[in-house]
Amino acid sequence: MPNGPAVKRSLHTIDDVARDMEEKAVERKAKNNNLQYLNLYGFPMNPETVGMIPQAEAEKARAIIFNEIKRVLQIGTTDPTSKEFQKLIEALKEKKYAARIFLISDSSFQEGLDVYKRVRKADTREKFIRIEISDQELKSSTAEI
Repeated sequence: MPNGPAVKRSLHTIDDVARDMEEKAVERKAKNNNLQYLNLYGFPMNPETVGMIPQAEAEKARAIIFNEIKRVLQIGTTDPTSKEFQKLIEALKEKKYAARIFLISDSSFQEGLDVYKRVRKADTREKFIRIEISDQELKSSTAEI
């Protein structure tokens, strides 16, 4: 069986073709249902915006918040009619956010989930401690060095 760059290139091309077909199908579905469509592949997403909802919640709702402009959240979802997505929208409305909804493909949703790897977690933030050293302790330590 052939191996090397040519095989990798053709596998990459097959993946590209499959993804392109998926995106075109979702775009047609959006158009047929009077929905906005967006392909998130390569789209610049801010990890802080994506992280406005926990990843587990995003996975349940199959939704990615990919942009915010003046309290209007741009949200991509694979299923805008799902119960979990509707719960998410209601929770955001309670927090005084408006939503602009886009239909996205499963691949685009996966792209959005990958951004969570760059979301800064609250429990992993740097922690600072204060250390107090008297003048005598500092002089003593300096003398030893």
